[in-house]
Amino acid sequence: MAGWRDVARSVREREGWDNRANRDDSPPIAPIVPIVPANPARTLREWSAALARVDPRNPLHDLPRLRWGRLIADVEWLLEGFGQQAAVDGWSALDLFGVLPGRDGWGGIADRLCASRSLLMTADRASWRRVTSGSSESYARAAGSMPLLVPMWEAERV
Repeated sequence: MAGWRDVARSVREREGWDNRANRDDSPPIAPIVPIVPANPARTLREWSAALARVDPRNPLHDLPRLRWGRLIADVEWLLEGFGQQAAVDGWSALDLFGVLPGRDGWGGIADRLCASRSLLMTADRASWRRVTSGSSESYARAAGSMPLLVPMWEAERV
């Protein structure tokens, strides 16, 4: 009766699984390349132009004026400090400036920051600490592809 190693060896040989002995026979590993927009500078200009159309005196939905003012400040801070690199890294407008109508704080990064200025962004994740509790928050890139999010400049006003 053959042992388990003999059975495994015969399966590897029959199926052609074992290429560890000769690395030159291994297929090349494709590099991991991020998806970068065709023109990050144009993307940044488009975001800036769209955000410039948002009226800071006309809050979204039923947001209190204080919360609306904080959201506008968070959007400006995010665009100024992180917009260029976010465009290069392939972050979307929804990831950064998306809102979920009727659900305050459930949108993109700006909607969730709530005045935090401890943001760290990589090509795939944004992390920060809440001002009030100090708890850690994060947001994964492409989470903005949620079907109900809309860019804040396209959201309906009350």
